[in-house]
Amino acid sequence: MRQWRVGTFSMGAMLLVFGICLLWGAVNGYSIVSYVLQWWPLTLVLLGVEVILYTYLRKTERLTYDLMSIALIFVLGVGSFGLYALQSVGVVEAAQRALTQSVYEVELDGETLPNDAAIRKVVIDNPGDTRLTIHNVKDTPGKIAGHLQVRAASRGEAELQRGFDIATIAEQGEQLFIHVKKPETVPAFGPSGESESVELFIPSTWSVEVQNGYRPLSIRTLDPQGNWTVQSDGEVDVTLAGQGAVAVEARTRGERNLGGNVQWTVEPLQTKKPRNGTADGRADAAPSAPSGVPGELAPASPATPTPPDVDRIDGELRGHYHRGTGGVSMFIESRMIRVTDSSGNPA
Repeated sequence: MRQWRVGTFSMGAMLLVFGICLLWGAVNGYSIVSYVLQWWPLTLVLLGVEVILYTYLRKTERLTYDLMSIALIFVLGVGSFGLYALQSVGVVEAAQRALTQSVYEVELDGETLPNDAAIRKVVIDNPGDTRLTIHNVKDTPGKIAGHLQVRAASRGEAELQRGFDIATIAEQGEQLFIHVKKPETVPAFGPSGESESVELFIPSTWSVEVQNGYRPLSIRTLDPQGNWTVQSDGEVDVTLAGQGAVAVEARTRGERNLGGNVQWTVEPLQTKKPRNGTADGRADAAPSAPSGVPGELAPASPATPTPPDVDRIDGELRGHYHRGTGGVSMFIESRMIRVTDSSGNPA
């Protein structure tokens, strides 16, 4: 005799409804995750309706459950209550946000740099996950601007990050200190900054010192009048615009890490170390010999000067590029350096 397993109808109806919803969402390009998470208690309603209908329609038969029916009901019940528990503690909502979030690009509110005539140098610290581009500007005040890629549930939620504080700026005497901040990450799958790009516009009369992290650094100069010192753990890409004289010294590992359209003059990076003896390269004095008179020592013989060794630092080198004579200097230390002279006549 054919036996009806309680729970089979509920499982079949649930699979049918969910399957139709998923197909409709795939065809029309809609996400039904939020609807599934909202209407999941219907599985319990279907199971209850099935039990009631079976009892009402099969009054003469005793309601029985076999192992398969118990397993189906167990799966439905435990799954439903487990989902309810996760929803109660916020896990379901967090997962829903993670599945429905997208990445939006937000233009951050910029800031004008102090226009104090006493400022002669700017010190820039960019230790975090930020792509930094530095420009020289003439006859206009300096400023800082940026874009932030935000993972959020909607464009409106992403725009709330426009007020993200790009950097801290402090003026001290003739120096201006700029510390670029890392994008904020909000826990529990809230709106968070994925990556940030910042543009700094620096007056060409200022000297510039840059400490950069592992993100690529771009420098766009237009006849700078102040010297530059750049140290970066990431790549450095320099574009020299204008016609002013500039001398670039690059320090890196391996000639293949020097690029661009300029002709580099390359020399190994060397350091002087004493071969033995004292730190100034002189050998230790020879021990004095007895003079033959008890209690006296012969005069110490003069130390023989020894020229210091010249040791190469393995793999490291200096690259030089000069445009014109005199002018400003630019020192760059990085693992990869590219210099492009856009004046049309790179030497």
